[in-house]
Amino acid sequence: MILLIIAALAMLAVRICGPSDIYDEEQPRTLSYTADMLLNGRWFLPLDGDGIPATKPVLYNWIGAAAVSAFGWHEWAFKLPSILSAVTILVLLVIAARRMIPPEMVPSIEDRTALGFAAGLLWLCCPGQLKMIYLGRTDLLLTACLTGAWVCGAMALAEEGDSQNEASHTSDPPSPQPSPEGRGSRKWALACWLFAGGAALAKGTLVLLIFLFLIASAKLLHGRFSAMRRTGWWWGVPLMLGIFLVWVAPAYLENPEFFVKYLIGRQVVERVGDHGFIDMIKSAWRGPFFVVTRMAPWSVIAVLGLVYLFEGAERRWRRSAMGPVVMWVLVVTAFFIVVPARRADHVTPIYPAMALLAAYGLVTVTWAWGLTVGRGVGLAMIMLGALCVHQLTNSAAAKQRYGENVYEFARRAEYLTHGEAIAFVDIRARNLPIPLLLHVARGADDATPAQIAAAKWIIRPVKEGEQPVLVSGDVPSGPTGEVGRIGLFHAERSPPR
Repeated sequence: MILLIIAALAMLAVRICGPSDIYDEEQPRTLSYTADMLLNGRWFLPLDGDGIPATKPVLYNWIGAAAVSAFGWHEWAFKLPSILSAVTILVLLVIAARRMIPPEMVPSIEDRTALGFAAGLLWLCCPGQLKMIYLGRTDLLLTACLTGAWVCGAMALAEEGDSQNEASHTSDPPSPQPSPEGRGSRKWALACWLFAGGAALAKGTLVLLIFLFLIASAKLLHGRFSAMRRTGWWWGVPLMLGIFLVWVAPAYLENPEFFVKYLIGRQVVERVGDHGFIDMIKSAWRGPFFVVTRMAPWSVIAVLGLVYLFEGAERRWRRSAMGPVVMWVLVVTAFFIVVPARRADHVTPIYPAMALLAAYGLVTVTWAWGLTVGRGVGLAMIMLGALCVHQLTNSAAAKQRYGENVYEFARRAEYLTHGEAIAFVDIRARNLPIPLLLHVARGADDATPAQIAAAKWIIRPVKEGEQPVLVSGDVPSGPTGEVGRIGLFHAERSPPR
């Protein structure tokens, strides 16, 4: 536990105090939704800095808006949803390890708890997570919600509280340590559907993974589809949909055409149907490749744990307490083969389960080769040090210094302008968060002639030979992220566009 806390604090310190990547991975776009909520009151369909409405549900921005309101206009406050999501995942890994690591392998509950902390450390100390825990995007929030939903759903399925309404099957595989008389069934089911509602509000359609997981688990792990009754789906699904409608209904009423044509038409229908059978076959390798490379070296140990569960006695994985972990890995992998993952962050929901499998592999397979849990934790701490040094000295943010240049320009511009009106011209806010850092939610691609006429200052890219009041270092100032410099001009002295 102490090592996990040290690792988490070290990673956060490096990310918060080290080189900023606020310009990267469309973070300015996501964070500008939060700014628009606070500055203009658009809580359900906020606009980014270029005037484009939000293209995903806004749970991340609601949490971020609360954090910024409470703690101030700081980058870490805007990104607090990702930090809280990482903490949630670590807690869920400990809960899952206590219930899903087989007692015959690790008899003591204290040892299983320690193995959960080890799984959390393995999840943190891999190449992908150092960036994700402090990234202004919805990926980690979605992962936390999906992880909570499948862990709690597995616990609900493991209970026997509703068994009186089910047929008796003596051949069912053992469940992960059911509580006496199933008293926790409704508690786990409620948590499952609340997390599922959160996943729907985080990124919409990927909540489908929870339904696939619960149905497959009921049949393959518990022997019958009627085991789904333990999840309380007849009240849980309406609860989840009700949570989702908190955003859907107001967003649709605010802009019906955009909601139907873009959010449903492009984000759902086109993305799901955009891949033919041949494209699906050609792209099927991406999801597994991303998992293996981003989770290295723990992904190798996790695969060994999977092999151990699949070999030997018939249906060992289905009879093991680790069955839900394996089922989640299979469901997510299959989903991203049918709907190919375009980027590594698309498969982040699988990483916590892979960390559990890696911890399981340490106690079942690699211990015989000398790689025990203790040595695995030691290797994780060494990796942590290497990742932190790389982030501070050799990462793209450290070498390019775009984030520092953006912050320095915003700080000096705020001092020089004294809160006077600023017009932004040819500044693409999805790549360059200058308006965000100056507490401005533009709500349009470029300033209108009326806004320019009313402005005291203009911020725009610097052309050769110009001498603005303030000029930035190199920043991604072009429409598609081209590197250049931007300047602060007196409005009356700024040359025509």
